[in-house]
Amino acid sequence: MVILNSTNAGEDARSFKASKISDFELAFSLAFASDIKSPRVRFGTCQHYYPENFWNPALQTHPNGAAAARGVVLVADNPTDHHIFLKAFTGISDLHASSIGITARTENGDIEIMEGVSYRDQFGVAAEANGEGMTLNALRIAVADIAQAEASLRQGGIAPRRHVGRLIVPPDLAFGATLIFESPK
Repeated sequence: MVILNSTNAGEDARSFKASKISDFELAFSLAFASDIKSPRVRFGTCQHYYPENFWNPALQTHPNGAAAARGVVLVADNPTDHHIFLKAFTGISDLHASSIGITARTENGDIEIMEGVSYRDQFGVAAEANGEGMTLNALRIAVADIAQAEASLRQGGIAPRRHVGRLIVPPDLAFGATLIFESPK
């Protein structure tokens, strides 16, 4: 897909319709945010105007058994340095704090910020947090059956590791990200 910059998406949609190159309504809006302490990661929100077109159950199945996004994991030298940003970004004032970091529990999954040592202990993968604020390191995915997910990944030529009851696809196999498959809780 080729996407161009726009100064007025509504006018673009009307123009495309008049030119008979589109009959689509605006499908979503985006808003972006950044934590000035974290220059290497960006944040945003997306409002779907027609979520039924995307969240169609028939389009949300995968042979690995993925059932839902459980959340994302960011790493920082000092997670609490980012609590004010996390509260403002999520709108959640009651963050969960523990010895491994802080978590915002959103309706669509957790946003966790943890120290590098805790990240390594939890997921068996080293993370870089070199004083430049947060880095986005992992996506947590709920699967009904870990063995099914592992078989599906191996069939696709991906060799995941097991760590603390989770299935881990390390960054060298996932284009720099870590994929964490785990049972729903």
